[in-house]
Amino acid sequence: MAAVVVTLSPAALVAPAHAAGTTAPNVCGDIVAVGKTLYFAGDDGAHGCELWKSDGTGAGTTMVKDVDPGHSDSHVRQFAVVGSTLYFTADDGTHGQELWTTDGTTAGTAMVADINPGIYDADPAMLTAVGNTLYFEVDDGTHGWKLWKSNGTAAGTTIVADMNPGGGYTDPFDLVIGNNGNAVYFEAYDGTHGYELWKTDGTSTGTTMVKDINPGTGNSDPDGLTAVGDTLYFTADDGIHGQELWKSDGTAAGTTLVRDINPGKVGINATVLAAVGPELYFEADDGTHGYELWKSDGTAAGTAMVQDIDPGAGDGDPRGLTALGNTLYFTADDGIHGQELWKTDGTAAGATLVKDINLGANGVNSDNLTPVGNTLYFTANDGDHGYELWKSDGTTAGTTMVTDVNLGAIDGYQYGPGGLTAVGDALYFTADDGIHGQELWTTDGTAAGTIRVADATTSAGDAGDSGDAGGSSDPGDSGDPGGSGSSSGSGDPGGSGATGTGNGGSSGTSSAASPTQVHPLSAPTVTKLKKRKPVTVKVALPAGAKATYTWTLKPKKKHHHKRPKTKTVGHKAKLKPKKAWKGGKLKVTITITQPGHLPYTKTLRVKGKVK
Repeated sequence: MAAVVVTLSPAALVAPAHAAGTTAPNVCGDIVAVGKTLYFAGDDGAHGCELWKSDGTGAGTTMVKDVDPGHSDSHVRQFAVVGSTLYFTADDGTHGQELWTTDGTTAGTAMVADINPGIYDADPAMLTAVGNTLYFEVDDGTHGWKLWKSNGTAAGTTIVADMNPGGGYTDPFDLVIGNNGNAVYFEAYDGTHGYELWKTDGTSTGTTMVKDINPGTGNSDPDGLTAVGDTLYFTADDGIHGQELWKSDGTAAGTTLVRDINPGKVGINATVLAAVGPELYFEADDGTHGYELWKSDGTAAGTAMVQDIDPGAGDGDPRGLTALGNTLYFTADDGIHGQELWKTDGTAAGATLVKDINLGANGVNSDNLTPVGNTLYFTANDGDHGYELWKSDGTTAGTTMVTDVNLGAIDGYQYGPGGLTAVGDALYFTADDGIHGQELWTTDGTAAGTIRVADATTSAGDAGDSGDAGGSSDPGDSGDPGGSGSSSGSGDPGGSGATGTGNGGSSGTSSAASPTQVHPLSAPTVTKLKKRKPVTVKVALPAGAKATYTWTLKPKKKHHHKRPKTKTVGHKAKLKPKKAWKGGKLKVTITITQPGHLPYTKTLRVKGKVK
């Protein structure tokens, strides 16, 4: 079975307080399903945030190893599977954040190599499995951020190619398997050509720039790399057409503009790309209809808008594109119902609203669309129950809340929706019922079959037997090329941040005996990047709460010499991008605190790149 990695945005930003009186660990980071075993970052209140595994039962949920002994967090994150080996990054308190492996046993959990010697962080990121090899970007303290590979041994953990010699950064980004598994594509900088599309076969001589799309020192900034068969799709700016849809077969001659959707230098600024069969779906703004859903078969004639969901210049804003069979599910706003669940079969007539879950224009802001068999699971807020787990069979009647984990209008998720992971016919997720803190749960799709793993005596679905990290690997880009929220691990290197603070009214009270988590009155939202326009993030705060906004800029390039600054006013913060940040990507982390409550943290990725 292929490994499925789910990254929880607040993983290493704020470790959750362990709820009083519980014995099961709070989930404090990423989750990965490997065969019939779940691995996750957990905190039992005694050992800090460490590596755990579960067979779906309370008795079968155990800590694998206390990597950083004692109460300290080892910052376990960045899961990837190669064959029977689970890779991750961790800090043992001595060597900094380095690459580790495990076979599911304490003895078989060890650091692969001290890539950046001593206490310094190597911070491996973009972990991508190809056959029996792991590719990743890392800084060894000598060569700068470069592409590396590993076979699980210290001797076999080496730099692939030093494309920018002398310690210059390369910033390999968006690693994606292409050419039917025979190549790894990525965005990189060699000090001469700007950020362009590259590929590698794992050798130094086989690591080459595919094409200088924006000739000379200009950046084409390839983004949203998505493989469909033996074709790689992405968006890029050739300096003439703006950020438009491109495709490549791995050769310079076969790397071409698919269609100039928004004529001129403005471009479509698409970041959400998804494959359904042989076709590519994506969001795009053609300059007339706003951000809407498009599809392409790789030809100019076969590249067209599926439907103008919000008619006219309004943005339908399709998000979370997810394939289930031959149907594409996504969320969109038609200007009437707010951001709700939609589906399409690729025809204009087939693009329909599945259900108006939160009646009126408020929308549900559904997230984490996850297929399990023929069912789509997701998280949503219907306006009455807070953010809870929902499911859909594609019909209005068949779209229902699974259960109200945290009764009433309080969210069932300490950190907002996240962590949905399929194992056979079962779904595992993290939730907070208001009593036990953020723990691991499982469901078979029924209210009665939705329980805490700590309370389970038998495994749900086929998650039955505990095992090692076995199972074949078929992971692709371990990031989220454009889903809403954040999909990369918090270990992304190179970002620089700054914080600002806003207040949310008078003080409130809560139980000191068993603190509950503070909840925003509405889900945090952030606007898209537009040229010469500030980015605005908003969140409604309960009385007595305080919000802190931290902006992160990636990648860290030489011309990104100033850290992002932010000004906050009450429930929102604005950031005006600097010219020096051009080509960079922004994320914002909102941390809400309130006396007597556990903190709430949510990371949102700002769509597009700084222009």
